Amino acid sequence: MTNGGVLRRVLCASDELMDGVAESLRLLETGDKEQILQSLDHAVICYEQLEGIGLAVGSYRDQGNIKARFTRVKRGLEEATVAVKLEQYRRAREMMELILLPSLRRLRERLDAVIALESNG
Repeated sequence: MTNGGVLRRVLCASDELMDGVAESLRLLETGDKEQILQSLDHAVICYEQLEGIGLAVGSYRDQGNIKARFTRVKRGLEEATVAVKLEQYRRAREMMELILLPSLRRLRERLDAVIALESNG
């Protein structure tokens, strides 16, 4: 069983990552490339923190499922960053709205389910 401190860190890091992506999406309205990239860089740091602790929860099967979701989120962050660097803001918005945020929600749902099982187990 994973201790409560790790579970709380997973939830906090997950929330911070979702907030970072939402902030990047909001900043797309400004068209300020540097601010958007800084926000995406912060989201990448949050992702790396979450990945480091998120893979420590659940069974091996859960960890495999979570790892696959992490991979999709990482690709989404990379693709959104490249789109912003190329000043393709419409593409970046679509990536964040249609791919990245739904992927983050699915990751969070999976983490919540695993944490609920761990808390009850």
